[in-house]
Amino acid sequence: MIGQVVSGSKVIEIESKMLVTDDHWHAVYWEVSTDGMMLNVDNESNTLDTHIILPQVYTWILGSRTQHGLSGFAGQLRNVHLCGNEIILRSLVRKQGRDGVELGEKGTCRNSDCLNGGQCVEFYDSHRCNCNNTPFVGQKCEQDVGMSVPKGSELAIPWQHPAHVSSCFRIAVQSFSSNYSLIRAKALFADCQFNLTVNAKGRLELSIFDGFFFHHKAADGVHKFDDNELVDINDEDAIRITGNWSFFRQLNVWNFVDKNFTGCITRLQIGAGFPLKDPSSARLSYKGPIRFGTCPHDQL
Repeated sequence: MIGQVVSGSKVIEIESKMLVTDDHWHAVYWEVSTDGMMLNVDNESNTLDTHIILPQVYTWILGSRTQHGLSGFAGQLRNVHLCGNEIILRSLVRKQGRDGVELGEKGTCRNSDCLNGGQCVEFYDSHRCNCNNTPFVGQKCEQDVGMSVPKGSELAIPWQHPAHVSSCFRIAVQSFSSNYSLIRAKALFADCQFNLTVNAKGRLELSIFDGFFFHHKAADGVHKFDDNELVDINDEDAIRITGNWSFFRQLNVWNFVDKNFTGCITRLQIGAGFPLKDPSSARLSYKGPIRFGTCPHDQL
């Protein structure tokens, strides 16, 4: 947020300490006097002590383009005051009848515009979907990013990027294979381990060791993973284990599937990284004739 005063050939600016382009409400207070300026955003203040010759202002514009070529404001306004007096926005909009301006908390974003956790971002007269924090791509974050993995291939993250360390992990597989390791993780500087496997019957098994005392095994007896179908279990508790999971943030060496697996991998998320969307930044390494961006469109 920038407050700017132009008087003659002199331009004086003050900039807020906080960003406001995050699609959240922000309280903004800007005060200008002959002794300087003060800009407060969400109780974070910035001041500028300088002599200012206050210009004579007759026209006030809310939410318009500031210069030619700039996109202007897109979003919502409320509780607007000018020189201590409240501006009744409802009356102003009805009187001037501006196109594209609606009363109430509405924008161009709708609940169904962005899928799979994508964030809808408002622009001047349109919107787009931000898929950066999802394993999906596309205009509505509706497209999977996958890879075809033939038998004998290897996938690994030898050392996870520290900025990607988090406690969220996700993978989707479509395969006829069974009796293979799906995810194996360990820590470079601790003894904790995490193993997710598909057993000989096509069932999911989990084995965990926290590096000290907690060692647990569990299995999913409901879903099968060897029928070449993409099984969605996100709304179900396939396996539930109670315990202290703080050691998960120490896991930084990851191996995916093994040489017994043949099929499709999609929706891979390791912490805050998405190895199939950006293999380089996620430090993903692989061996074998793996084909990126082919499945789930290919026939396996």
